[in-house]
Amino acid sequence: MARPALEDRVAAVCEQLELAERQLDLPLIRDLLEPQVATRLSGKLGDRRKSVKRALSTATEDAGWDLFATEEKAARQLMAELFALVQGRLFSSAGLDNGIAEAARRLLQDVQELSGLDRGVLVTFSPDTESVDHTIGLVRLRFPGTTVWDLPFAVHEFGHHAVHELTHIDAAHSDERPLRSLVTGPFGTKAGIDESHVHELIADVFATVALGATYPIACIQRRINAKQRATDGTTHPSWERRVATMVAALNHMTKIGDDQRYAATAAQLVLPAWQALTGQAAPPDAPELKALAHKAVDVLARHAPKLTYDDKESAVLVKYELTTAAEPGPPRPVEVPSNAGPAAIVDAAWRWRRQNPDATPVQRSRVDKHAIALCTAVPTDRGN
Repeated sequence: MARPALEDRVAAVCEQLELAERQLDLPLIRDLLEPQVATRLSGKLGDRRKSVKRALSTATEDAGWDLFATEEKAARQLMAELFALVQGRLFSSAGLDNGIAEAARRLLQDVQELSGLDRGVLVTFSPDTESVDHTIGLVRLRFPGTTVWDLPFAVHEFGHHAVHELTHIDAAHSDERPLRSLVTGPFGTKAGIDESHVHELIADVFATVALGATYPIACIQRRINAKQRATDGTTHPSWERRVATMVAALNHMTKIGDDQRYAATAAQLVLPAWQALTGQAAPPDAPELKALAHKAVDVLARHAPKLTYDDKESAVLVKYELTTAAEPGPPRPVEVPSNAGPAAIVDAAWRWRRQNPDATPVQRSRVDKHAIALCTAVPTDRGN
């Protein structure tokens, strides 16, 4: 049955998707995107064209229009993410991002490998707060202004990606997604926690496991509005609830790993930072958050056992390197200490910042630049 109006709309969207796919082969775009990334995006654009055309195969025209509305929205989201990715790569290639995108990519690549995920994420920029889009796996950093001290928030966004992608460690159950199951299970929505809030809290636990106390400290010092700390948002729980979950995660990491350092950093670093900001000794206790944090740590310990941050000795070495880099003189040579990963470099940058609260903007800029260079220089064959 002819459906000329619908056919025209389907053809127009398919032409736009085809144009986007052809543009991936332009010399400028080829220079910006790795071949495997371009291939992956081309496949997604081709798959989306097929999905849009399904609107012409429905039993009725009304059903076709309904399906087209859904598929057109998905197509536009895909093209918007592709545009954002290319835009971010252009920023980086022009040197407008101070090298932070490449440092973030290296950090998240390491997190991906340690998590055992088959598929990683791509990095771009946004004038808004950090976020992740799942259509192509796109993590957005704040632009302008992202520094090495903001990289922990990129790991939080990767945590959202891991909720969808982390597979069961047993190959016989490879179709299972243990973090995703946690969202709607007895420790998530069935415990009375809003679903979007559960997603945020699990991403917080993920970042805490991957970075240790560095993540909650970054939240306290770079993101929390003390006056609004108890306010829940539509999609995000309050910072009181989030920090309570992070502290519970650190304490449980000590319990299951028999390593006192995680609980010690919660008591000696995170809670004092919280008290300095809010006047509270600790966020209010919430048993449901403690239970969720413990279960999320358990899931990650089983299904991503290499993820748990344990590179503190390297962080101490890098911190001394950053201390020297802060001083006047020619730029320090970029020499990554043996076995130091990107997470240790971010940890080191935060150690330096905590120990130098009165550092000048020039000193902070020197440390930021050197830490970014160190992250970028971490070998990609670390044997994770």
